[in-house]
Amino acid sequence: MRCALALGLLLAAVGCGGPVKERVTIMVPWSGTEFKAFYSVIEAFEDRNPGIDVEPQVTRALTQQLDAAVAAEAAPDLAVLPSVGAISEYRKDRALRPLAVDTAAYPEPFRELAMEGGDVYAVPVKADVKSLVWYDATRAAPPPPRTWTALRARPESWCLGLESGPTSGWPGADWIADLLLAEAGADTYEDWVSGDLTWDSTPVEEAWRAWGI
Repeated sequence: MRCALALGLLLAAVGCGGPVKERVTIMVPWSGTEFKAFYSVIEAFEDRNPGIDVEPQVTRALTQQLDAAVAAEAAPDLAVLPSVGAISEYRKDRALRPLAVDTAAYPEPFRELAMEGGDVYAVPVKADVKSLVWYDATRAAPPPPRTWTALRARPESWCLGLESGPTSGWPGADWIADLLLAEAGADTYEDWVSGDLTWDSTPVEEAWRAWGI
């Protein structure tokens, strides 16, 4: 997160009396515990950089609010976007400015995710592991299942999470994508994502049926 906040050093200073401070606005989707963790980073950053004020803008409808702010020419200096796809769309609309940041410290594939023509438009600030399965080794004889088929044969010994606050349900959509990718391959998955493969096609239907089972 510090890398994202450090980009505020490039912005113009604003102030009203007293020592002039630079103000950096950043739109984030986090609340509760996640926001507390994020804000602790802001406080540490401001302690080390007393000439900068970081102003978080918290919203659960980040994409909608960011679209409205961009249209009104009142976009924040920084925004935490949920996907690389969203970054690509804003870049195509010329709503992003290149960032003067060195990405050499980031491993692949993160380094190239938000670059175009050598310019950096975003840096990763958080990565989440999704589609986790919790397996209770005490409920079934060892060894633990290592394939989808073996896991399905022991439904009493595992579970997965679907609740995600006001956005509950997206873990299920991720499972559909995971199953399609695993069973039909990367080319079929890319055709589906690009819209060339319909939702009622055989591979997509089979992924839904597998998820339903």
